[in-house]
Amino acid sequence: MDRGDAPEEVARGQRRGWGQQALFLRPGILLLLRQDPAHGYTLIEDLRREGIIDKELDPAVVYRHLREMEDEGLLYSEWQTEGSGVPRRVYRLAPAGEEFVRGCIANLQRTRRRLLRVLHLYRQQFPREGHK
Repeated sequence: MDRGDAPEEVARGQRRGWGQQALFLRPGILLLLRQDPAHGYTLIEDLRREGIIDKELDPAVVYRHLREMEDEGLLYSEWQTEGSGVPRRVYRLAPAGEEFVRGCIANLQRTRRRLLRVLHLYRQQFPREGHK
């Protein structure tokens, strides 16, 4: 598809989707779990509150990442059956998850430096638009 055939938001560089959010999702989950163990629903609310994911993101994406990270040993879960409510999983950070998040943050710091360089080039070439 050439640029002329792209949907308007893609042509403007504003493609919607969870691809950009995925870069932040795993470290966001792990950092929140480092603060406090949580149920999946609570994690989703916290991720939205912190601006890590958009409210439109399908919760199934978060649950899929939770299962994958548990399979990878980055976190673990236990069923909470206390009280009269429905049993729910409580997720907790595993030691491997703490090491993983350190690597993610190092990668995000490199990404931040590159992003700042691109924004600097943009401001040079589009001085009136560069500070929006």
